[in-house]
Amino acid sequence: PKSASARVALADLKRAAGKFDEALALYREQLQADPKNNSARAGLVVSLLELGKKDDADQELNAALQDKDQALNLPLLVGAAYWFLAHNDPARGFDLADKAVTLAPRYSWAQIALARALIANKRPQEAERSLRFVRQYSRFPTLDYELANLLAAIGLYDEAAAQLAQSFSIKGGQIETMLAGRNAAHAIS
Repeated sequence: PKSASARVALADLKRAAGKFDEALALYREQLQADPKNNSARAGLVVSLLELGKKDDADQELNAALQDKDQALNLPLLVGAAYWFLAHNDPARGFDLADKAVTLAPRYSWAQIALARALIANKRPQEAERSLRFVRQYSRFPTLDYELANLLAAIGLYDEAAAQLAQSFSIKGGQIETMLAGRNAAHAIS
């Protein structure tokens, strides 16, 4: 009960399982104990967004961005950017992803969020540059998927298929890949 990292990890697991109310309570509990906890702040904002409490989330996000310590909160910037991009607000997603990339240019998830924002804003060449840049520093299935998605979006289907083949295969009617380079994952879709 007194471990900050355990509380935040449990909240993250609850949020990943779609239990946003339970996650929100844990994030708030952690923020009462440590108002500067970046991971808890990020989780709180994303949980509020997922619960449809957009005004509360905007208030928390804007307050965090005004706080000089929280303005450098990479999980907050990337998590919120992803949420806004997934919920048809590419301008807000772009703004947050751009801040994240400025803060940490080699952070893969920030570059992926920026690439998604650039694609949504009809700037695929810049998105491709972003993804190819970050491939110098990391390689994992999601990065290959995002690059393939970009290539397909601009009509380069053969190149997209070749990109997917680097991390994904089809066996027994299921898509397979290795998560974290060591955990096999497979599904029908």
